Amino acid sequence: MTKRSVSAVLAHNPTGQVRQLLELRRAGARASTRKFDAFLNSVDSDQRLRGTLRFHASSTGRWAGSRFQPQNLKKPETKDLDAAVNAIIAGDMARIRELGAPLTVAGDIVRGIICAAPGHVLVGADFSAIESRVLAWLAGEEWKLDTYRKYDAAGNPEFEPYCVMASQALRRTVTPDDEVGRAFGKVYDLAFGFGGGVGA
Repeated sequence: MTKRSVSAVLAHNPTGQVRQLLELRRAGARASTRKFDAFLNSVDSDQRLRGTLRFHASSTGRWAGSRFQPQNLKKPETKDLDAAVNAIIAGDMARIRELGAPLTVAGDIVRGIICAAPGHVLVGADFSAIESRVLAWLAGEEWKLDTYRKYDAAGNPEFEPYCVMASQALRRTVTPDDEVGRAFGKVYDLAFGFGGGVGA
């Protein structure tokens, strides 16, 4: 019942209960829903979450997540997250199903379970494409740095760097709306840049 074996059987278009069982297995194996177990197992007795970041934990020198992995929270598919949180708290399965597949909706609200202590503010931030930018700077890839400068100055989708990379590799125009193409460009850039193997 691994991800690969489930996908292989589903590719042969099974019918009825077999298809339903395999689709439920695939949905239930989502990493985003397993985050809740990791989160609950990581919370201390005072309801605080500690020790989730490690300094210089990879060969690139970047910070890495540990236990709950706060740096690896997926982007939600559910459009109305407030409604999803309220429906889950209320246990309203009908409303949850209106918002999407229940396990998808549950996985999408995982960011919302992290809250600041009373009287404090939680700030989330991210450097845009920091690894790709540093990689281009270290490698002396001025064309890529110029692409980033143009994109930062104007926000023109034509210069979105991962799309530029994907367009070059795939020999077709890739835009930010082309999620598959852009994702390819990101993996292409970072995997080659940092010596990723077959898995990358």
